[in-house]
Amino acid sequence: MKLAKEKIYITKEKDGEYENICYIPYTFTRNTQYLYDGLLLGKNKDKVKLEKLIKVIENDKFWDDNIKKINLEAEDFESLVKNENLSFMKIIGKQNDELAFSNWISYWLDEDRELLAKFCQNFTNTEIDKENTRIFREYENIDIYIKDDKNAIVIENKIKSSINGIKQDEETNEITSQLDKYYGVAKEKDNEGKEREVKCILLLPNHHNIVKEYATENSEKIYKTSKGIEYKILTYADIYSFFKKYFENNKPKTDFEEAMRKEFLKALEPHTKPYQNELYETAMYRLAKKIISLNK
Repeated sequence: MKLAKEKIYITKEKDGEYENICYIPYTFTRNTQYLYDGLLLGKNKDKVKLEKLIKVIENDKFWDDNIKKINLEAEDFESLVKNENLSFMKIIGKQNDELAFSNWISYWLDEDRELLAKFCQNFTNTEIDKENTRIFREYENIDIYIKDDKNAIVIENKIKSSINGIKQDEETNEITSQLDKYYGVAKEKDNEGKEREVKCILLLPNHHNIVKEYATENSEKIYKTSKGIEYKILTYADIYSFFKKYFENNKPKTDFEEAMRKEFLKALEPHTKPYQNELYETAMYRLAKKIISLNK
């Protein structure tokens, strides 16, 4: 998240002269609770105060160099009101649906075996037999289960939910969760008499609480269950970058596939943010419409 280099204060009470403090004697009322609107419109309209506020806001020394300045005349500002990032998943109300995303991810992996091989190599350092690898959805409740004769990969996808099925054995006091169970399924229950190496992934949006807990770690982020089973934390930003790069380097076979790719990336993108930005985008959309209407 990009932040200001220095805090800016807007105050109604004058207490000395400071570059980062904007003194504006202003009375908030029920209908003018937003300062910008209040100075621009209605009884409190005051061009001098408004210009003073804008001068402080536009002082470059207060802002991070990477923060993009909005140009009211530019096309990129107009695009804010065009809903260009509106995805099919958002339209049908599935933007936070774990099952829908797991279906879509497993579809791409199963459809393109080269993509599958790169995915497994990139995120689990596993060389699979791409021609004989099988992909399952909801096998023993595992979101995405990938296996060949020598390897098994368990992927648990969480968007808004937390780790489920946590319980304590009354006799041993041992605590287990769904993640322990899934590893056991791959390692023992479904081994088919084969010694498979099992790798586990916990797929999370970047705004998930677990990701935030591990944010300060510079090394590979590993979530350990109470039984010591390791799940590599994979974020939506990780898979977004992976799929985007692969799609750019491999042309789609049909126009439909190209459209599907674009929609898939659009659907992933909101979950790559370190915060849930739906309300922010809605606010920006309304603000952009308001400013455009006032400048016409």
